[in-house]
Amino acid sequence: SSVGFGGPGHAGGGLFVSRSGSGSGPTVSMTNTTITNNLSGNSSGGGIRVDRGAVHVQNTIIAGNSGRDTSGRGRLVNLGNSIIGGSPGLGPLQDNGGPTRTHAPLPGSPAIDTGNNVIAAVTDQRGRNRLRDGNSDGIAVVDIGAVEFAANSVEFSFDQQSRQLSITANGSANTRVFVVNDEVFISSSNGFVESN
Repeated sequence: SSVGFGGPGHAGGGLFVSRSGSGSGPTVSMTNTTITNNLSGNSSGGGIRVDRGAVHVQNTIIAGNSGRDTSGRGRLVNLGNSIIGGSPGLGPLQDNGGPTRTHAPLPGSPAIDTGNNVIAAVTDQRGRNRLRDGNSDGIAVVDIGAVEFAANSVEFSFDQQSRQLSITANGSANTRVFVVNDEVFISSSNGFVESN
């Protein structure tokens, strides 16, 4: 999953982990998650603030947040193959295909092909196959974060009800073809074009 553009909260712009009353607090586990572009109102844990309890992360990106990426008295445990802080090389929050907007890895991102295949889900947040060769070295390795890098790929999907064909190139849904009363309309980032 992706957690992005959250805040401005008091603390923990992307995720705040605590417990009211006494006790050690919850343990939260995250795999192939992206927490980026969040902000905290008091510069404390723009990505994650763990006051009580623990957050265990694997194949996860926590970077690019304002007010420090992580903070708190609780524990953030990197169980491996995660990017915490630094520059994860992600694109903006946008339609990269799938049901929700996402931050997709850009070419050259350190997230590409550096995850752990054993713990990853079969599909990414968009519903696309996780196991692919994103860096063209001949070895299929999952990416870190919620979305797989789509290198030189073109995917087509057709919605029978709306009679809409979507063309996704390199992970960005930038062209749609509509058929209305046997007329074809093409929508792209440059605007609508009518054809026959």
